[in-house]
Amino acid sequence: MNQPDLVPIFQWTAGIVLATIPLMLLDIAVQVLAAFAVYNDAKAGWDKSPAMWGVLVGFFGLIPLIVYLAMRAGRRSRRCPQCSTLVKEAAPSCPACLHVFSPADPADPAVEACRRRVKPLAVTAIVLYAFTFVAAMVLVVCIISSMPSMMGQLQDNFSFSRSFWIR
Repeated sequence: MNQPDLVPIFQWTAGIVLATIPLMLLDIAVQVLAAFAVYNDAKAGWDKSPAMWGVLVGFFGLIPLIVYLAMRAGRRSRRCPQCSTLVKEAAPSCPACLHVFSPADPADPAVEACRRRVKPLAVTAIVLYAFTFVAAMVLVVCIISSMPSMMGQLQDNFSFSRSFWIR
C-alpha cells in the first residue's frame, strides 16, 4: 500500500509559520511603541495614571488607544508650580493653592521631555501598524493563492483507495 507523501504539506505549513513569526514580533514592537507613546503623552499632561494607560495599550492594543485618544481630547492640563496639582491648561489659577498662572511660569522640564517624546513614538507606531497590516494582508493573499496547488498535491498524494480511511 502506498504511503502519502506529506513532505510538501509540512513544507507549506513551515513556510506559513516562518512567515508569521516576524509579523508577530513586529506586532509586539508596535504595541510597545504605542504603549510608550501613550504613557509619555498621559504623563505630559492630562492624566494622573499614565502607567495604567501605557499597560492597557501595550497589552490590548488598538481599542484602549482609541479610548485614550477620545478621552484626552480637550483635557490638557499642567502642574501648578507651587503645589504640583494637576490643573486644566485653560484655568487661570490653581484651585488648590490659588496661584495665578502667568505665561512666564516655567514649564516642568520632565513634562516637556515627555511631550517631545510623544510625536516620534506615535509616528513610528502608526507607520509600523500600517506596515504590519499590509504585510499580514500579503501573507494572507499568498496563503490563499497557494491553496489550490496544495489541494491538488493532497488529492494526488491521497488518491489511493478509500478503504484505507474507512478501516
